[in-house]
Amino acid sequence: RLKTACLSEDHIILAGADADTENEAIWILDTEGNQQMELGNQEYGGEQSLGSITNVQETENGFIGLDGNMRDVFFWKSDGSLLGSAEDSELFGTDYPWISTAARLSDGTVLVGLTEDRADKSATEFIVYRISGF
Repeated sequence: RLKTACLSEDHIILAGADADTENEAIWILDTEGNQQMELGNQEYGGEQSLGSITNVQETENGFIGLDGNMRDVFFWKSDGSLLGSAEDSELFGTDYPWISTAARLSDGTVLVGLTEDRADKSATEFIVYRISGF
């Protein structure tokens, strides 16, 4: 089940549940549609276990994946090896947001958009953060 499709200059990036395993996965394809690598696709609890990928951006150094369900941001090298992940609270100081979208700017930074309820529950805000250096 395909849930997310993103484009970079060099790749088509698809994310969803693998038909055989039902694990969340990211597939990196070249512009001709040939699969180059697969990220994630691990059972819950694995190092690359993914919840619900809402966006993937290719950067100069690899890929940034947003996991809206687990509230994690994953970082992979260009060869697909996992560098690590960080929780929303570690990166953004947020408390249980929905990490929903991202866009890569021409200078290489990535804008990440998320929604979060205000502490007093009076509104849900859309917040944008900038990730640079990857």
